[in-house]
Amino acid sequence: MRSTTAELETARAFIRDLGEAEAIYRRLTELTRNQSEILRAGISPELLELVQAKEGELERLAQLEKTLGPARRSWIDFRERAPDGVRSEVQAVVGRVEGVLRTLLELEAEEGRCLAARRDETISQIRRLDSARKMRGAYGGGEPRPALLDQKE
Repeated sequence: MRSTTAELETARAFIRDLGEAEAIYRRLTELTRNQSEILRAGISPELLELVQAKEGELERLAQLEKTLGPARRSWIDFRERAPDGVRSEVQAVVGRVEGVLRTLLELEAEEGRCLAARRDETISQIRRLDSARKMRGAYGGGEPRPALLDQKE
């Protein structure tokens, strides 16, 4: 069975949508790399801007998925009849999207591990400080006296 012009147009639209998905995933990957740098430097107003940018990209992806989903189903029905060139082009774009998405997921997972480690270290520091405070209180150390300049008589 030969492919129709409508099927070829649907395949071309699917390829364009996949290319757009790839671009979104690349932008998300770059934003995640920026997020890592911002978090290493400490929480800053830039983090809020970065989160908003990521939310914008995810919204674009959600909108794209509305057309990508049906096109994907159409492609599954059509791919056996598709010309070799179109089939190769779709496979190439799908491969690129998978690669970018894999990189993004790895970066996000690493970011999650780093944040968990920082959280655990902060909790550990708080516990050490609390323990030291309790020990000081138990042995009569009391609260440190303020400097003479701070005392009112």
